[in-house]
Amino acid sequence: MLYLRILAIAAVVCVRPCDGDDTSVPRYEALALVVQAAHTTDLPAIDRVEIFALSFAEEDGDAPTESKVFLVRPAPPNALNDSVALASSEIAVRSHASRSLVGVDAKRIADDWRSLTFEPNGAFCHVPTYGLRFFRDDKLMFSVSVCWKCHNFYIPAIDSQTGRPSVMLYGFDDNAAAKKLLNDLRRLVPHPNIRLPRLR
Repeated sequence: MLYLRILAIAAVVCVRPCDGDDTSVPRYEALALVVQAAHTTDLPAIDRVEIFALSFAEEDGDAPTESKVFLVRPAPPNALNDSVALASSEIAVRSHASRSLVGVDAKRIADDWRSLTFEPNGAFCHVPTYGLRFFRDDKLMFSVSVCWKCHNFYIPAIDSQTGRPSVMLYGFDDNAAAKKLLNDLRRLVPHPNIRLPRLR
């Protein structure tokens, strides 16, 4: 709830009114930057993290239970008649293993995430090997699937011109900070399909 209040205050304070015909002034640019930062370098304080080792491969056997899947949302929300509905193209990805972390381990993963060098990403690949859920006071703050092949993930976004919610493919540099996060994830929840880190 606090997270939504912060976004509402940012919208009121940062989004200045402008003439509807003036397209040279981005109406929601400040809000778009706040939303982007809240899911990357300025991720709020976290007290619990859930880590999932993911696989897109089809496996024999029973269908996975809800607790053994992680939802990946690769499409933006749909806007119909000025109302927003989440896209129905979520993909349920099988989880090999998962673990819930609190305390020092949760803080370390959140700090690893914040320390990545984030950048826009144009790659269309998104085959995540890990899924992360960040919580504060038992409220889900951010759920993200991370593709280590193309170093990208999806984050919620706000269109800087229209203010409509969407989803943006974002990335991170293949550097020491990324290797540290991957190694911490592998140490805490080993992935059966990752033997050696691909990162330099």
